[in-house]
Amino acid sequence: MWREAEPGERDFCQGLVHVAVSRHLERRESLTGMRSQLGKARRRLAPYAPAHRGVDIAAVVTWCDRSLEAGGCDGSPPV
Repeated sequence: MWREAEPGERDFCQGLVHVAVSRHLERRESLTGMRSQLGKARRRLAPYAPAHRGVDIAAVVTWCDRSLEAGGCDGSPPV
C-alpha cells in the first residue's frame, strides 16, 4: 500500500507498517528490532497528528512513547 501511496501519504502508511512490525518483533523476542520499529513509527506518524484518515495519530504516537519507555509494546496500539 505504501509504495502506491501519493508522496504525502507514504510516511503515514509506512508508519502504520512500523507499528505492526514492532508487535511482530516483540512476539519474536527481538526487542532491539521492536524498539527500532517503534522509533521509526513515531517519526513517520507524528507529523500527521492529531488525526489522519480516521486514525488517532496522537494516541498512536503516545502508545509508541509508552512502549519505548516500558521496553515492550504496551498492549495493542489504539485504533
